[in-house]
Formats: sequence, C-alpha cells, structure tokens
Amino acid sequence: MTALARELKLRLQSADHHPVIGWCGVSGDLEAVLSGPNLWVLGLERLRELREQGLRPGDFVHAAPEGQEFLVHLIAAAIGGFVLIPDSEESHHRIVANPLRQRFFRKDIVLGLLTSGTSGPAKRVFYSSDGILWQLKNHAAWFGHGSGPTRLCLLPWTHSFGLVLDLLLGLFEGSTLLCPAEARFKQSRSWLMAVLRQHSIDLIAAVPRQLEFLLFEEALSLPPKTLYTGGAAVSPDLRRRAEAWIGERGRLVEGYGLTEAGPGVALNGWPLGCEVRVGDQEIQVRSPYWGLDEALEASTDWVATGDLGTIDSKGQLQVVGRKSRRVKASTGEWLSLDEVEEALLATAPLRAAHIAFDSEGPTLWLLPSGGPVGEAAIAGVVERIGKRLGAPVRSHVLVPDEALLRRLGHAKGKDLRQFFLSETEGKERAVEAQAFRK
Repeated sequence: MTALARELKLRLQSADHHPVIGWCGVSGDLEAVLSGPNLWVLGLERLRELREQGLRPGDFVHAAPEGQEFLVHLIAAAIGGFVLIPDSEESHHRIVANPLRQRFFRKDIVLGLLTSGTSGPAKRVFYSSDGILWQLKNHAAWFGHGSGPTRLCLLPWTHSFGLVLDLLLGLFEGSTLLCPAEARFKQSRSWLMAVLRQHSIDLIAAVPRQLEFLLFEEALSLPPKTLYTGGAAVSPDLRRRAEAWIGERGRLVEGYGLTEAGPGVALNGWPLGCEVRVGDQEIQVRSPYWGLDEALEASTDWVATGDLGTIDSKGQLQVVGRKSRRVKASTGEWLSLDEVEEALLATAPLRAAHIAFDSEGPTLWLLPSGGPVGEAAIAGVVERIGKRLGAPVRSHVLVPDEALLRRLGHAKGKDLRQFFLSETEGKERAVEAQAFRK
C-alpha cells in the first residue's frame, strides 16, 4: 500500500468528517451519492478484480476520467501500486502491462498525466505517492478548511489542476464534492443555477475561461466563499468582476504552477513547498518532488518555466508574461501567437497584425493593407481573436499614412519583424509588428 493510500484510508474512513461525493442531475438534485467509507470498500473490490486480470504493481490502468468508476480506479491504483492514466478515449478501463513495472513500483508512481507543454513539448509526466501527498498537505494547510467545505467540481480530471488540486485535495480535506452527473452540464448555466440554489457552495476551482462562464447575472446573487483559479493568467478585468461576485467576505485564490512541478508552485504569489527565483526575468523553480518523465528522470536543480516574472522584497511572485510567443489561453490550451497572427493575415485585409500582452491582458495591433477598414470588420476580427484566446481583447488600428509607411520601409515576408513606436493614452510603448505580407 502506497503512502498516498494510507493517508487516503484515514481520511476516507474518518469518523469526524469523511468526504462525500455527489452527482447532481439536470435539476440540481443529487442523483447518486458515494461516501468516503464506501469508496474505500469499492476500491478494495476493484483492486481484487484488477489483480485477477493479471495487473501487477507498476502496471498501467487507463480509465475514463469521470464518474464513480474513475474514483474507484483511483483508490484501487493507490492501494495496489498501479499507475492510473486518466484517458478520455476510454469508455471504461484498460490495463496495460508495463515492461518497466519494477522501476515504477520502486519509485512509488501512482499517476500519469499529459502536460500541455509548459517547459517544452507535450509529454507524459508521472507523479509519485510522496509527491502528491506533499502537494496536498501544503495546499490544505494554506486553505485551512479544517471542517471540509462543499466543493463544486467543474475541472476535468485529465489535468493536474482538476485531479490533484481539486478532486484529491477535496478527498484529503474531507469535503463534500458535487460533480455534474453528465459532462455536458458543465456548459449549462441553467444546471449551474439549479446547483447554486439547492446547495451552499464553499469553493469552486476553475480555469479563467470557466470563471468567465460563471459570472452571469443570475449567478451573482449566489457566490461561493472561495474562488480558486489557475491554469492560465487572470486578466485584471476578470479579477475585478470575480472579486465583486464573492464580495468582501469571499476569497479569490490565484494559483501558479506547472504540471512538471506536481503541479502547484504558488498561491496568490506566495511559493508553496518549493523555491522560486527570477533569473534574467524568467521564473525558475526548484521543488523537492518533481514529476518524472517517461525515463523516470526528475530534475534536482532549478528549472526554467518560460514565464517572465518579478519577486518583490517580501518574496511575493508576480507573473508578467511568457518568454516565448506561446501563451496559454484561458481554456488551458497552449497557442502559438505567430500561428494565430498568420491565420488572421490570411483571412483579413491587413498588412500586419500583432498580439501583445501586458498587465491588462491581450491587445491586438492591426495595420490595414490599404484603404479604410470598416468598424464592423474590425469588430469581427477582434471577436475572432478574443474567442481564440478565450479572453477580452483590446484593439488598436494604425493608419497606414505616409509617415508610418516610410518607417516600415520595404518590409516583406511573413517572418520579417520590425519595431515601431506608438502612443496610447499618453504613454509611449514599443510594439513589434510582425508577420508582414509580401
């Protein structure tokens, strides 16, 4: 039995406040309820079944990441030393013999998640039992929910934020976890209203795109006590609206992390169980429990995140942007701004387009290819980019007059990059115009 399983056994069977998982139907009513003690019993039964199917410690279990069955597989894997792989393509579960099972078992690996590529290309990252416990204990101490809050679970369990820092953290804290009975309910505001009316929600964890979805007029009178967001940057406008929703007594928690770090690095800018520094403007992290790659190698030194940031005199971290031109949309999806700009140039009468990010969020700079461009056309372009980035976008249209064209010279080619100066609201800023058409 892994260290994670021993800890979960204590929490699931706690006489004081064991967790309860409920699945809410279309009207918000509970269609199914699973208590912590019953979950542990079902996990033991599933463990026996998996062993009878030939599964051995260190082997893989691919399981559909939703519903009671996934939770049962999660507990069985933790007890038996199997490696659980949340797999959206599975309808139930599939067992896979692992030729490196002994190495995985010795390193106490219990989870395998796909990273979206924060520090490189997308890849599988494996978490150890001790590493997950380290994350859970640090986050539980920070949130301080001793009595076990009621959580509304909207995040996917294929990602580290949803699986480790929402689902597992809720089980660890003895929470009541309310889940949609069907995945499609997450996109239904009528379902959300029904749940908010029938249940007193203490905490909602969401990526910024989901947070935008939550902030509609009917829901504003039913705020949770805590909003916990992560997975992408929160724009100042979204932050203001979220804080207005939860009010002075509520709490907005912004998490920063990366899948490779297990995943949490900081909450509201304060490092959590790891070391953070900024070198050459780039955020670097050193953690005692890194996720392991497929060769079961983990870094023991500082790891560059690709994010730009600052640390103030009190040690609080602020993320200010990306070092590269790859950004994470509010959906959690990684986008290449170069590709977004090139696609825009291919479909709009523009000579140049550039997306810039600052503390206020994304700004779209446009240079028409010639002649006036109507407001409706510009609004359509801005709307398309906003949907692609999953965030409100400001726009500035540059007038292609003689002076500006002289500054641009004979720039040609998609890859040509030339700087020009522009003034906005009395402040001078440098903006890079790129992806010029031939």
